[in-house]
Amino acid sequence: MEFDYKINVMNEFLVITLKGKITREGKDKWQACYQESIGYNSKNVVIVLKDVLSIDHSMSRDFALFQQEVRKVNKSFYLMGVKLQLKQDLDSRGLVRIHELKNSLEEILARSA
Repeated sequence: MEFDYKINVMNEFLVITLKGKITREGKDKWQACYQESIGYNSKNVVIVLKDVLSIDHSMSRDFALFQQEVRKVNKSFYLMGVKLQLKQDLDSRGLVRIHELKNSLEEILARSA
């Protein structure tokens, strides 16, 4: 499945939904997502990964830089809906902070309250 993204703003949340395989072949679309995302100044950012099949090792640096830039301009940052296999893969590469992983929007809202 080709990489795609969708961005929504809901109240104080910027929700970035990613899906497919994040690969070098989709780098142009990845860059478009990155540029669009950093243009928002939302209090909270949620990246939804439930439909992400994989993130190629060749995109590790891009994925890390994306998170770093989003964290710089926003109060809180969460990765939501990460499948266990993807979580383990990203964790083994140092690409996630365990405290930022959430299962649902309700869990994020409870923490933000």
